[in-house]
Amino acid sequence: MKIASSVLLCACVAVEIAALFIFFKGFFPIKQTLPGRASLSDQPKEPGQGGQSRPVQPLFGRLVIILIDSLREDFVMNDLSHPPMPYTSGLIRQVSTHAFLSKAHPPTVTMPRIKALTTGGIPGFVDVVLNFGSSALTEDNLITQLYRAGKKIVFYGDDTWINLFPNHFIRQDGTSSFFLADYTEVDYNVSRHLVDEMSRSDWDVMILHYLGVDHIGHLDRSDSPLMAPKLKEMDQVVNMIHQAVMEHDEHGSSPTLVLLCGDHGMLDQGGHAGTSYNEITTPLVFMGSKYRNGKGSAYSGVAVDQIDVAPTLSLLFGLPIPQNSLGQVITQLFSSLDMTDQLRAVQINAHQVVQVIKQNVPDYDQDPGYLQYFRAVKGHGNWLDIHANQTSTVSRDQLGKKVLSLYRRAMEAMISRVARSLAMYDLHAMAVGILLFWGCLIALLSTINSSSSASVNVPSSFLLWLVVISTGVTTAAVHMALCLRPNSSELLCTTGTVFEASTALLICFLIFTVTAGTVLLCFTLYRQLRNISLGWIFEQDMLNVFLIGGTLLHTISLHSSSFVEEEHQTWYFLTTTVTVLLTGRIVVAFIRSGSLSVKKTVDLSTKKDLNKKDKEDIVFRGGSNHPGAENLQTRYTQVQKCRLKDGNSKLLGENENSIKLPQKANSAILDEDGKMFKESHLSVQWYPVAAGVLCLVSARVMRTWNQTGNKWADRPDVGDWLVRPDNKLCLSILVIVSLITMVLITPRRDSRVVRALMFLGCGGVYCFRAASGAVLLPGVYNTVTKGIPEARCVYLIIAAGFVYSVARLFRAVNHNKAGHAASAVNHNRAGHAALAFVSDLWCYLMLLTTLLNRTHNIPLMALTVIQARCLSGVMDTMPDVPVPILTLLYLWMGNAAFFFQGNSNSLASMDLHSGFTGLDKHNPGVVVFLVVNTVYSGPLLWLFALLVTLTNRSAKHCQTAKEFVIRYNQGMHRVVQTVLLSRALPLAVYTVLMTIQRYHLFVWTVFAPKFLYEILYTAEVVWLVLVLLAISIAMNKLHVLE
Repeated sequence: MKIASSVLLCACVAVEIAALFIFFKGFFPIKQTLPGRASLSDQPKEPGQGGQSRPVQPLFGRLVIILIDSLREDFVMNDLSHPPMPYTSGLIRQVSTHAFLSKAHPPTVTMPRIKALTTGGIPGFVDVVLNFGSSALTEDNLITQLYRAGKKIVFYGDDTWINLFPNHFIRQDGTSSFFLADYTEVDYNVSRHLVDEMSRSDWDVMILHYLGVDHIGHLDRSDSPLMAPKLKEMDQVVNMIHQAVMEHDEHGSSPTLVLLCGDHGMLDQGGHAGTSYNEITTPLVFMGSKYRNGKGSAYSGVAVDQIDVAPTLSLLFGLPIPQNSLGQVITQLFSSLDMTDQLRAVQINAHQVVQVIKQNVPDYDQDPGYLQYFRAVKGHGNWLDIHANQTSTVSRDQLGKKVLSLYRRAMEAMISRVARSLAMYDLHAMAVGILLFWGCLIALLSTINSSSSASVNVPSSFLLWLVVISTGVTTAAVHMALCLRPNSSELLCTTGTVFEASTALLICFLIFTVTAGTVLLCFTLYRQLRNISLGWIFEQDMLNVFLIGGTLLHTISLHSSSFVEEEHQTWYFLTTTVTVLLTGRIVVAFIRSGSLSVKKTVDLSTKKDLNKKDKEDIVFRGGSNHPGAENLQTRYTQVQKCRLKDGNSKLLGENENSIKLPQKANSAILDEDGKMFKESHLSVQWYPVAAGVLCLVSARVMRTWNQTGNKWADRPDVGDWLVRPDNKLCLSILVIVSLITMVLITPRRDSRVVRALMFLGCGGVYCFRAASGAVLLPGVYNTVTKGIPEARCVYLIIAAGFVYSVARLFRAVNHNKAGHAASAVNHNRAGHAALAFVSDLWCYLMLLTTLLNRTHNIPLMALTVIQARCLSGVMDTMPDVPVPILTLLYLWMGNAAFFFQGNSNSLASMDLHSGFTGLDKHNPGVVVFLVVNTVYSGPLLWLFALLVTLTNRSAKHCQTAKEFVIRYNQGMHRVVQTVLLSRALPLAVYTVLMTIQRYHLFVWTVFAPKFLYEILYTAEVVWLVLVLLAISIAMNKLHVLE
């Protein structure tokens, strides 16, 4: 039985997408929460006989929350003589506030942090994805409790709040948090309401969420010249609100509490989402008239959890604590109350945590924290008895502090236990996803020995098929049995609606098909590999062994969290070593032969009269019996040919004898069909060696451009130096040189239109950078703008170039249809048209990545292009390197380029600002597309460089359109196989690792972010495969059968 390998590849793509979705939904756990809302009636009675269920009396009447996105701790809490926010820092030094260091749980992105502030719960890692599309928050939270208590709430700022809390605000004005290019209007739209709102008395709660600081970080860095003015602007906002509150409270009945906080911090590079100190620490400053004139507390660097805000604010305003909260009240804010009320506040908090542990931990009654809670309650009752008996104040206070400490230790233990149990993995879905991944891997391995026109031969014995079908049925039956259990997988087993039932049946059929197919292909793979001995490995070329072995070793290294964090070091080592290996091979070949040569073939078929030298230099490929060989010297050598054997699709050329004049610098080949091709042997002794050395030098330079990873990310690098304001002239010159270099070394030297478009596009890129203030262009751009018109001009140039290239490709198709392909001049017009089209695509991609990447990374793009051209020159001297090995080599270089850009396996390194290049409003689809293509611009450039190299190879070695199309499709088939295999192998292994390590200490800080990057990379690969299929279809259109 035969299965078309192309069909198998397409099936693998579809199954791998399904596997990613199923495993993703199963691994990223669903948080279990208590339904409903907390109420004051749920609060416990005070310990002791006759205890009453009384709430804590509210200390404040109004609340103002000033949330500054990405407000890092050192922006406020520092000992500088000139602090970034002088008014706020002054209040802290004057002990007129309660200031704390707030620590956020990962992931440090906005929407999960708002949930943490308002619910007191720990959001799941999946909220990173949901951050781009928040919906109404149904979980019990502080904002809803305020709303239910009749508080009038107004909101201005990030529209995430409006999405999370619809219909909660009497007045609101939202701004998009994802339009990162705007750092002025987003804050102006908030501040313009302040004067009016502070003069009103019809609201109880005002929430302000400022985005400018965060956007400047994404746009540039934390030390950007734009940051200091923005922080002063925020300080003025705090000043104005604080003064207005102080004035209001002089005439008000109850004081107002002002809370200044950040949702998360930021790295020095400006990003966030990880777990570094600068990302998780933010200031938490409580201020107001109640704490003025030194009535606050001195800042001592005490750290509290961000989730502590929800229970603290709830009790300060006499509200029930959100019932899923895992936070602890900040007792310093209750120091003005007597010990009775302080203990009551902590008791209410501890009782609420007890309800959470009862819901989430089956054996909660054996938990040490739960048992310690009852000891604290008993101590609390004893204290109340002592208080009732009028015992000395000193002993009462000492005992009261001990009871407070008991409550806090009990809560800490219970919260830690609940946090470990909140995540409920869907192991059933994870197992199905792993099964699909390994099925894809085995299917891809079984296609290794097939060509584009061949099929995978599978055994057809009755006994084997019985085993295959039985295995598939058994696996499907096990799946159905698991679905019939209580608490079965909601993703795989839900059948409540017609759609859900259809999905469940489809998944069951998919499990049966993949399992049966995997067993069948395992037998096929075994039959292919059983004749391979250990000695076969030693017979292989060193380059092949190193590339395959390095790929396997990298996959194995993913089992270590340190190797995942410092993955860039692995790729730097592998790519440097393979470049040294290639360069060494060239040097050895040069030493042995004394020279290096590159062949240039010129078609002489159209010459009617050959000159004397051409006649003397003719070489006959027909062998010594060819009629024209009788007067020539005879010397047999091996000459490569690219023509079809009659009735067979395999290429000739490795072992044929032909007559060739010895030691000729130029010779002409007369084929059996009478066509002549002149071969010029040009001595180029230095180019391949110099190209290899230049690859090594450029790689070393690019390594120092952006420090990445975890251990050395904070070390200075070239990028840090270039982005300094006093080095702007140097950066401008370097960008100009880089853009000119990219124009000059584009592979389409015979297309003036493409060269002109590249020149205009690079000019547009520089104007865009100048408009945004990153580089200098005196007299043209004297003020900083968003550069939207300039960026759109570049997009338009890219679009125009793409239309031009497609039109030229269709002209080539029509030319062949008109019969021109039969002429000798256009004998391989298909190869020329394909090479032109693929080269143009590479140019346009180069222009797009230059536009989207950060300004200081533009020289990196130029170095990447130079490195790709050099590697192409090196590989021209090694035409015998198989396509899969060549593909692996380019994939390695692309992986190294990913880290050269400053990317890492931390979500904080992802450049979100690039998604808004040229946009004046938030468009989620466009933003995601641009961000992903920016992050993976390095791998994409290398993959398209691979297409150019392979197309050039096919065009060089084939003389007819038929030969070219067959060779090209075979090459593309091998590329697709290798690229898909390079994705299937790490995904199959890594998903097993994540399942085993799901309770690992670093699962959410290291392994989970890496998996998200793997998903994005796989999406890029699927996109590339679709491009390859489209190009292959176009090549078939160019194919003219003779």
